[in-house]
Formats: sequence, structure tokens, C-alpha cells
Amino acid sequence: MSRRACFIILAAITLLIRFPFFFPEVDLDESTFILVGHELLKGHLPYVTLWDVKPPLLYFFYAALQLMAKSIPMIRLAGAFCVMGAAWFVFLIGEKVRNRRTGLISALLLIVYATLTGDGATTSSEVVAILPFSAAAFLCLGEDLAIRDFFLAGLLISTACMFRLNLAYVGLLGCVFLVHPRFVSSSLTPVRRLAAYALGGAVPVVLSLIPYLIAGKVDLLYDTCIRAALAYSNFQGTPPQVLLEHLSRFGNWHYFLLNSLILLSFCGGLLSIGLGWRTLAPQTQKRLLTILAFMLATGASILKSGAAYEQYLIQLLPFTAVIAACFMDWVIDRGGAAVLCLACAAWLVVPGGRVINAYRPVIARAAAHKPLSYGPGYNIASYLKKVNPDNRPVFMMEEAIVYWLNGGRPLSRMSAHPYNIGKEFLLHAMGGPSDTPRSELVKVFSQKPLFVVKPLCVRYLSGHPDALKFLSDTLFDSYVLVQVIGDYQVYQRFS
Repeated sequence: MSRRACFIILAAITLLIRFPFFFPEVDLDESTFILVGHELLKGHLPYVTLWDVKPPLLYFFYAALQLMAKSIPMIRLAGAFCVMGAAWFVFLIGEKVRNRRTGLISALLLIVYATLTGDGATTSSEVVAILPFSAAAFLCLGEDLAIRDFFLAGLLISTACMFRLNLAYVGLLGCVFLVHPRFVSSSLTPVRRLAAYALGGAVPVVLSLIPYLIAGKVDLLYDTCIRAALAYSNFQGTPPQVLLEHLSRFGNWHYFLLNSLILLSFCGGLLSIGLGWRTLAPQTQKRLLTILAFMLATGASILKSGAAYEQYLIQLLPFTAVIAACFMDWVIDRGGAAVLCLACAAWLVVPGGRVINAYRPVIARAAAHKPLSYGPGYNIASYLKKVNPDNRPVFMMEEAIVYWLNGGRPLSRMSAHPYNIGKEFLLHAMGGPSDTPRSELVKVFSQKPLFVVKPLCVRYLSGHPDALKFLSDTLFDSYVLVQVIGDYQVYQRFS
């Protein structure tokens, strides 16, 4: 099969799997990226008026998407392009390591798992980051790398870091394995390799820094990307705790079934590579070592991130998919194609069911001539447009995308992502020791929002009884419940 045919197959499958996820309600993280990106279009740098603990390049990416169209499906389409681009580089990696069939299997695994892992169906920061990250990994597998290759590797890894800050650990470890002759092929001296790599890595960092230098806001950038990021990783969980939480998910049979194919194939791939290591060509050994080095560095960065969100594992997919595909191709070479096809067909019941279930509401809405986009956020936005035509201040305790849909904005910098209100360590890092969830709520309610949209259970305030009491007392004293939309209560101010 030609490369062109492989590309067409991968593009078609990416769109087929991800298309029904263009229309459901927006994830909270994605909402925050959209809101901060929108502020950027209005002339406000990230973190100045709205804040979240993500590196700045991600918000520039979202701002660029909104320049093209104010559309959630278009943003999801951009995510599909990122997955497709990453899948193509993973295809090329698999092809280099073993053969074209391995590359195709690797890319298909990445497409499926990058969509169905956690919030991967949205345009998450992990989905955006794996495109330059996969490109960097492919570049490092070349023969006799020149200065420009090391420069580009540094540039691509640094770009990925500016989307996912935890990948900075990979960037630092890259200084070790990219200059070591055991991992990459190059006639350049280690000093020249390192210099080119560091120079390329500096470009995205400097470009991100320049706007803050001009605006005199470098301290804000430092507080976000260093102080708050370290607080995020240090105050939520240690690496062993994060690892245990990720492993504990396999106790859920549905999660285990969904991940069984790549998990078992990955283990089989490691075993088959280990047993046949001495028979591999030196260049193949070097490429496999590079992939494993990327994988281990990425895994360490995920464990150091301080949280165990499922979608973080998307960052590992470019490498685990290749190892898993090596095993599948090894099975096919030994006459096990029929058994493998049977296993894949049985496994497809779980991801296939999820994709089919995602298509059902889209098809039903299309048949009924309704807008394809659906979910609580859209319903709340529609209701508030009717009862709040003057677009007076609203406090969204979840479904923050409503601000964007209705042309409003969050009432405080830290409430752009509502869950940040409940993370005291972030409030301390960006404000000071006197900043608490209660003080953040006081700040919001001092602006007297006309409507408050509250989930039935405010999970992010569960550990802050004083904040919950303030919220309850304020709603009782000054608001009345006027509407219930799904799991959300809408309160209107009466005093």
C-alpha cells in the first residue's frame, strides 16, 4: 500500500471517529482555553484578565482558531487535524522502526485512543501537544542528524511544552539522550548538538516572553508558568500516588476492556523486542531506544504533573502505539493474522459502541432539523439570552462556555476555570496567603451578578465549608431559584 493511500485511510478514519464529538457540550478546560483566547483577541494577554495554569502558546492557538470562526465544531475540527498530523508522524515512526504495516497499525491505535481516552474527543492541550511532539520524535530517528535537525527537534519539543507544561521535563531530559551517540545518529560533536537543540528550544520560549516584556508583565508569566505550575504539581499528589491512581482505573472493567488491546499488545511488544534484541540491526536498536527514552521521559513528566487525569496519558500514545504495533506485526508475521483480527473485532465492541452512541443524538437532531450542537451549556445559554437580553453579569459555577456563547465574561480572573476557585494552592500562588475560595467568591459576588448558575453539587468547594456557607447564605439572602436546567439551578438576584 502506498503512503498516499495510507494517508487517505488515516484521514478518513480520524474524521469518521471524531466527527460525532464535534457537537456535544464543551469540556471545562476547553471552555477556559476559548475564553482566554477570546480575551487575547480583545488585546488582553493570557493571565492578565482571565487566568488558568497553562502555558501561553495554547491560548494563542485558540485565539487563532477564533479568528477563523466562532464555532465549537471548527475548534473540534482543529483537534481532529492535530490527531491526524500526530498519527501521520507515528505512521512514519512505525515505518522506520519496522515496516509500513507497523506504521499503519501504530497510527490507527493513536487515532482511536487519542479520541476515546479521557477528554481526548475535545481539542484538549494534550491533543494539540502530541502533534509537534510526534514530529520531534520522528525527526530524532533520522540518520546522521545535522545541526538543523537538532535545532528543529528543540523547536518542536519546546513548542509542545508551550502547550503542555509538564513536557518541559522531556525537554530537559532531551539534553541528555539527544547528545548521546547511543540514541541518535550524528557525526556532530555533543557540544554542537546541544547548542543547536538549546537554540531551537529557546525560540518558542522567547516568542512567548516578548509580549510580556513589552507589557511589563514578566512577573505574571513567571508566577503562572513557574510558581503556580510547581504548586499544581506539588500540592495535589506525589508521583507514586499519581501512578497508583492511574493503575487503579484498570479495576473498572469498562476501562480495562477499552485499553486491553493497546495494553496487552504493548506488553507483548516489550517482550518480543527484548527477546529478539540481539537479532535487530544496530540502527533499529538505536531507534527503539530513542522511542523508549521519549516514552519514559513523558511518563515521568506525567507522574510529576501532580494529578492523574485520564487524558494526560494521551501524551504517551505516540510511543506506546508504536511498541504495541510492533507486537501486532510480529504476530502477523508468524501466521497469527486470523487470531489478531478476531481479537481486534471483539475489542472493537467497546470503542465502536462509544462512537455509535455519539452518532445517535447527532443523527436524531439532523433528522429533526435541529441544531447539531447540544448539551447543558447550550441550553443554559439559550435560556439566559431570553431572560437576560441586556447581558448583565452572570456567574457560571460550571459550563463556563456560556460566557462565550452569550458574549459575556467571567467576573474574576481566577474564575475563568471555575474549579480554580477551589484550588487554594493556586489562589495563594497567584494572589497571596489571604486568597481563599471564600475570598474569591466574595470578589465575584461583590459585582452583584444578576444570575448565578450552580450545579446541584459544587464538587470543587466540597473541602471548603466556609466557602460553601458563604455561597449558601448569599443565595438565600439575595437570590431566588427561577429555573432548573438538567443538573443546574439558575438563581436570579432580587436585592
